[in-house]
Amino acid sequence: MTTHLRYYILLMACLCCLVMAGCKKHPQDYRNKFLGDFSFSVHFHRWQMQTEPFDTAYNSTGTVGYGKDDHSVTIALTGGPSFDFTLLEDGSLGPVGFNTGKFESVNHVSFVWSSGGLGGGVNYGITGSRR
Repeated sequence: MTTHLRYYILLMACLCCLVMAGCKKHPQDYRNKFLGDFSFSVHFHRWQMQTEPFDTAYNSTGTVGYGKDDHSVTIALTGGPSFDFTLLEDGSLGPVGFNTGKFESVNHVSFVWSSGGLGGGVNYGITGSRR
């Protein structure tokens, strides 16, 4: 083999390694153990000035999946809203305003989510168990 060919092969091998190392992967991601399909119990409360508040409770299915960045998850109810949280390694769902929660185990999650302003708002209290 000529010297130029050896350098070319070495250069190509280095480039392949760089490309493979730069690809987005989640094999050792601490979030993996929390992801999956869940059954949820939802308590929903809506209030608006000068109207009667609305309360309801219902069951839903949904998923816990990767969020928008490397430390977040999205909890999505089937046919309903989705909620984005920072997920810490201990299972805590990082606070976003007054919204917070926790995975009590990899199979059980609970959280509260509130949104609103001066004229009204909504509150969710949600618990979920892995299906």
